[in-house]
Amino acid sequence: MKISKRTDYALRALFTLVEYYGRGPIPIRELARRNDVPKRFLEQIMLDLKAQGWVESTAGVRGGYVLARNPAKITMGEVVRHFDGILAPIACVSVTGYERCSQEPVCRFRRVFLEARNYAAGLMDKATLAQVAKGQPVTGKEVFAPGFVRRRRYLTVIRWFSIAGRAVFVSWVAEDGVSLHSTWWLTTETTRRRVRRFAPCYGDSTAHPPKKNKNNC
Repeated sequence: MKISKRTDYALRALFTLVEYYGRGPIPIRELARRNDVPKRFLEQIMLDLKAQGWVESTAGVRGGYVLARNPAKITMGEVVRHFDGILAPIACVSVTGYERCSQEPVCRFRRVFLEARNYAAGLMDKATLAQVAKGQPVTGKEVFAPGFVRRRRYLTVIRWFSIAGRAVFVSWVAEDGVSLHSTWWLTTETTRRRVRRFAPCYGDSTAHPPKKNKNNC
């Protein structure tokens, strides 16, 4: 599943209000600044949150927004469903947004999406704003932890261009066709030999971005 920008911004604002729960209202301008959200877009989102009874607003110089409900009574599942409609990754396994598919009697991979839906829904329906706010931000090390990153084999593609024989275009491309990095090298005969020498160094790299293979270079 992938949440929309609207949902993302709504959650940012809500968790800021959780942080200030019981400490008075926060001006819309401050909410927008703290969460890196366009103010006009956030104004529309806050009106939507207010209509759902999740936030309240007060006018005046010291006015702004506060949570209207205890953060322990609002779940991430409620918020995502309100803005994005469904939690399921595909409509044929959704309860609220179900759409029949002609391949249902024979489809095997649908079960994987069903299990993904059950896990995501169960997780977010239990995740209250109060509970989540007590956690720590995710680190880059967690995102790219071994076992959750698909390792790619990178190939070096060298293309010569006839610009007076002075330039070479070097690109590192994953074996699935995704371009990782490209660059121009202005060349002399010496650097041309260097290109030919180092091209194999990147041929079997699984680093991101590709790194030289110390065994060969």
